[in-house]
Amino acid sequence: TSAKKKKMNQSVAGVFQVTRLNDFNQPHYAFNASEARLLCLSLGVHIASKAQVETALTRGFETCRFGWIDEYLAVIPRIRALINCGKNQTGLVPWRASVKKKFDVFCFNESGFKKLFTAQQLNITISLISIYIYIYILFSFKVLVFRSCCFCYFSEQHKKYSLMDCQVRSNPEFTHMCCPLEEKKTKVEHIVQLFVNKCVCVAFFSSNLTQNCLSGQT
Repeated sequence: TSAKKKKMNQSVAGVFQVTRLNDFNQPHYAFNASEARLLCLSLGVHIASKAQVETALTRGFETCRFGWIDEYLAVIPRIRALINCGKNQTGLVPWRASVKKKFDVFCFNESGFKKLFTAQQLNITISLISIYIYIYILFSFKVLVFRSCCFCYFSEQHKKYSLMDCQVRSNPEFTHMCCPLEEKKTKVEHIVQLFVNKCVCVAFFSSNLTQNCLSGQT
């Protein structure tokens, strides 16, 4: 049995399919339920469970041949419906056949699954770091958040600014920050409107501009 040729497809989430090849290098069903389990063990892995194959399916794992799994079921993971694959169905298509019937086998390599999990953790860590950097940059540029619905206008000279229709209900101490413009507003350079449960206006400006506004200078 061990001398026979076998074909193993690429592992997805630790799951891969093993197929027996005949003398013409054509795949054919060759393992009953017991032989399928022993074959995976001979490869240093375990027969895959239904949950493990379902996880691989969500990661793009798809075949056109039935294979034994740990629950003594033969299944085909299908993403697209095809007439000659999995009875034209999608999802994990089962076939509750006799344990003596021959199919391929789905094996599970735990190290392959751990690599996937580690890669996911790395992506999450990178995303969190990016968020922290973004928040740090915002506060480095002295961001003021006004908890009301408004637009933030900046004059093109960067000497004065105006918060139009801005009523700072939740932070009355910030109301004196709304400096009126003595002239009609010029080109709008920045309009930032952020929605977090309710409208939040985020204004970016330098320390000098803040001091000018507080002192009433234009």
